Amino acid sequence: MPTIPNYRFDYSIYPNEMPQLDTYNVVDKIYELIVINNYKDLLEIGVGGYGISTRALLEACKKTSGTLISIDCKISSGELFKGNPNWTFVCSDSKTANIKGMYDVVLIDSSHTYEDTEAELEKYVPMLRKGGYLFMHDTNEKPVLVPLIRYKNLNKNLETLFRYPDTNDPSTARMMFLKKI
Repeated sequence: MPTIPNYRFDYSIYPNEMPQLDTYNVVDKIYELIVINNYKDLLEIGVGGYGISTRALLEACKKTSGTLISIDCKISSGELFKGNPNWTFVCSDSKTANIKGMYDVVLIDSSHTYEDTEAELEKYVPMLRKGGYLFMHDTNEKPVLVPLIRYKNLNKNLETLFRYPDTNDPSTARMMFLKKI
């Protein structure tokens, strides 16, 4: 597997409020996996107020000539990277968004409710290509972890690559990286 120089996210653009420190390693790893695998079709569920993951995904798209579709129910999230040629913003609820196609990467970081997480897994994991990555954020929260484990046990098509932080207890991992098999 080829190696690339480590990507380091520029947090200086967020002068008023620093994101959690563990975010550094997570977005760096996401970027590296996308670039190393030359993934081009990315889908993100949930942009949030800062777009930290979005920025890392778009940086990877620059390297791979890829595209990112981001879904968020807040119209203000669509202003964060407006005009970026690699980005399409869809202002919609993740459950009703009119999204089609197949993707190399799906990142889920939305409402963190049990119902939404379950619906997002059911809707978007089938759109993930075999060998593609599912990045699940905030898996240390029970309403995210429980539907993920349930989905994984029922479908048998996701393999856990690693948890961050690396731990044997999935309930303490803030993010899980899974691969579709």
